[in-house]
Amino acid sequence: MGGGVTSRWRVGWTVALGFLLVGGPVIAKFSPDAFALGFIASRHTDVLGHTRTKALGPIWEKVVAPGDVTYTGLRPLGSRIEDPVGDRNLRDLLWPLY
Repeated sequence: MGGGVTSRWRVGWTVALGFLLVGGPVIAKFSPDAFALGFIASRHTDVLGHTRTKALGPIWEKVVAPGDVTYTGLRPLGSRIEDPVGDRNLRDLLWPLY
């Protein structure tokens, strides 16, 4: 009985991974550079024109706004905002606590 449960889990995870790797890119055909691989990685352009790239769920994120304003975050360790037009660079350590 224990072997059957292990075998079912293995088949279930294999099917889920197949849907994630094959179905994700097909679903995200919104723009030429958009893709979606579930919680592993994704990229899309939101309504405001910001290009959002995420990896490992909510752990890593990069947002590029029109005008080259860039936000990069490695949660919860740090984040960085770069605004070349406004001539400002902000860095946070242990984001968002400090």
